Amino acid sequence: MAASAPSELAATGQGALNGIRQAGSAIGVAVLGTLGTLGTLGTLPGTGGVLIVIGLVAVVLISLARARS
Repeated sequence: MAASAPSELAATGQGALNGIRQAGSAIGVAVLGTLGTLGTLGTLPGTGGVLIVIGLVAVVLISLARARS
């Protein structure tokens, strides 16, 4: 996103990219926290396994993204 912006708007593009990353991180933490809480309350059984799978998928995706750059 920042690389595709014209040079006079590079700072704006980088700021937008950082804002989107932070919003995505906040939403991800909120979702995982909610799933973890539901699992401990007994509302949603089997949530522990789901959280482990989501964590493993996140690790794989992050390592693949770093390998590309």
